[in-house]
Amino acid sequence: MSDKVVYFARNTSSGLIKIGTTSNIAARLYGLRNPKKGVSHDIQLLVDTAGWLAKERAYHAHFNASRVEGEWFAPTPDILEEIELLKNGCSNLPELDNAQDVEWRTYAKPEEIAEHDGLIEQDRANAKRRALIRNRCRMRGKQKKED
Repeated sequence: MSDKVVYFARNTSSGLIKIGTTSNIAARLYGLRNPKKGVSHDIQLLVDTAGWLAKERAYHAHFNASRVEGEWFAPTPDILEEIELLKNGCSNLPELDNAQDVEWRTYAKPEEIAEHDGLIEQDRANAKRRALIRNRCRMRGKQKKED
């Protein structure tokens, strides 16, 4: 296997989630389960997604507040939500599209790059609009409860 992926894996003992990269997921999981220190760990692959170092760094930066040590993160609701979205081919973080391997930009026409980046901006704008709608509905619900 030579596909470059960003993966989310859980240490079932500690519950911590590792966000890492590999081009061989089976070998990487074996390495995590059987570290050189002789301590065996039960590691469960949660999801993997196409991407490489830039995407991994973007995830690390986005979830930095949940970092416990190195590439290990606490299983916070936002990380767990992102994992579920990735399982369905989606992401809560559209800016990570730019963090994937950028080789395609080398071969893209300027209008293709503009279209791609415009879609990311639309996603951000739509996310803000969705948040406004949710907040408006919450406020309406609060008012009804008070009445």
